Amino acid sequence: MSFDSIDDSGDQNLLSALTGLMGRFNIGDDGQLHYFGSQSNYHLMNSISDKSSMESTVSLQRRGLAAVERMGKNVPLSIALQEHLLELYWTWQHPWNYIIHKEMFSRAFRSRTYDRYCTPLLLSAIFALACRFSDREELRTVGEDPNTAGSAFFEQAKILFLYESQAPIIATVQAAALMSIRALSDGQEAFGWLYCGNAVRMALNLGLNIDCSQWVTSGLISEDEAEVRKVTWWGCFVLDKLFSIAVGRPGCTRKSHITCPKPSLSHEVEFEPWNPNLGSALVVSATVMPSRAVSTGHYAAECLSLASEAMDQMFGLLLYTPGLVLCHLLVLDMHQIVDYQLKKWKMLSPEQTLSYAHSI
Repeated sequence: MSFDSIDDSGDQNLLSALTGLMGRFNIGDDGQLHYFGSQSNYHLMNSISDKSSMESTVSLQRRGLAAVERMGKNVPLSIALQEHLLELYWTWQHPWNYIIHKEMFSRAFRSRTYDRYCTPLLLSAIFALACRFSDREELRTVGEDPNTAGSAFFEQAKILFLYESQAPIIATVQAAALMSIRALSDGQEAFGWLYCGNAVRMALNLGLNIDCSQWVTSGLISEDEAEVRKVTWWGCFVLDKLFSIAVGRPGCTRKSHITCPKPSLSHEVEFEPWNPNLGSALVVSATVMPSRAVSTGHYAAECLSLASEAMDQMFGLLLYTPGLVLCHLLVLDMHQIVDYQLKKWKMLSPEQTLSYAHSI
C-alpha cells in the first residue's frame, strides 16, 4: 500500500496540535509503522517510505538465514513435521497464550511466503516451544534426553533474532515473547526476562499499545492488521505480568500507557473446537470443548493486571522512598484491596476462565 496517496491537507492543523500533545505514528527507517511520543522529533519526519526501506526487514531476514547456514545451526524439517509441531502449538500453547493471530499466520504459512505475519524467526520460536509437547526423538538434540527437545530450533531462533530485531515487525515481537517462555522452561530465568522485555519494548516501538482505528479508517492499514496488533499487544501484556509476578520485579507495561482495545471476540476463534487427541478425527458432539482463546486472553489480562497492581505499588514505595520499611498494616491493606478486587473479578468471570486464575 502506498502512503503517498493520502490527502490529509484538511487535517494538518488538527494533526499538528495532537502531535504536540500525544505524539503520533510514523514510518521509521525500516519502513515499518512506529509510534513516537510528543517529546520526540521523530514524529516530524516525512511519513513517506521508499521501496528500499520497506525491503530492509526482508534483507535482514536473509542475512540471518545465511548466518545460520554458516554457523551450521540450520535445522532441516519436513513439511509433515512442521505441520505436526504447528498442531501441537495450536492445541497446547495457543489457547492460554493468545499472541498469534492464527488465521493470518496460517494464510502466510500455507502460501509458503514469508511476510510480516510469518517469518523464519517466528517459525523457529514456535517449533522450539512445540517440541516440548512432542515425544519424537528426531526433535531432540540428544535422542535419550527429552529436555533437549527443540533446543536446536531455539539456537536457530537466537541467531535470527539478532538480525530481525534491527528492523522489528509484528512477527519479531511474537517470536521474542515465545522465546522468553522457552528460555524460562529451560530454567534460564534471566534469559527469559530479557526476551520478554525485548518483546514489550519492540511492541511499544511499533505502537501496538496504541489504538490504531483511525489508521484503519484512513485506509493506511487493514482491519486484519489492526486485529493482529491487538492480539500481539495483549499477548505481550499478559506475558509481562506473568513474568513480573513470577520473578517479583516491576513489569514493563502500565495501564495508563494503553489505548489499544482488546482483541475482537471472533466467533471462529472463540469457538474453534479444541481436540487434545492429536491425529484422531474430531467427533462433533455436545462434549467437544471450544478453545475460547480470545475470552481467556481477555480475562487473563484483567486478572494479572489486578494481581500485579499491589506489587507495582510496593515497588514504587520502595524505590522512591529510600529507607522506608513497609509496615505490616500497609501490606495488609494492599492485600485486602487486591483480594477484594480478585474475588469480585472471579464472581463476574465465566466458569471456563476460572481454571486460568487457579493456575496462576
